[in-house]
Amino acid sequence: MHPRIGITLGDPAGVGPEIIRAALASGQLPRDIDYKVIGQVGAAVAGTSSPDSARAAFGAMEEAARLAKSGEIDAVVTGPIHKARMAEIGFEFPGQTEFFAARSNTKNFAMLLTGGGITVALVTTHVPWRIRKNRPRRNRNHRSRRRRIEPITSHFWPIPFSFYRSPSP
Repeated sequence: MHPRIGITLGDPAGVGPEIIRAALASGQLPRDIDYKVIGQVGAAVAGTSSPDSARAAFGAMEEAARLAKSGEIDAVVTGPIHKARMAEIGFEFPGQTEFFAARSNTKNFAMLLTGGGITVALVTTHVPWRIRKNRPRRNRNHRSRRRRIEPITSHFWPIPFSFYRSPSP
């Protein structure tokens, strides 16, 4: 059986639907994977994010979480969302990674970015710059975070990966 990957459209008024269409039509994706696009563009107008388009993005994320939990898909790739619009409709997470971690009751998680032959796990979390710039600098031990993430990446991605920590203010 081929791996099954669910791909959420993200905000249907954003670039997600266009990027996903292009990627699926490119002929460059592995053919031994079944791709399932989750979400619909509907009446969304490109470039005009709204509460309705945010609700559509949120609905696609909920559907992806449900499909993953039930075993109907093996992994989720997310299209970009408009975080301000998501907050307007009551989305309580800093990003999609935290949403999926909460829905799957996962405590040890990381955002992974994959391209070509490399996968990068982000070590820092989503903290808006306007908040971060006023925080005192702390001596952060990113090695301990790396040790917690390595088993995740080595289990799912048998390709080289590295860790990225955004610069502290």
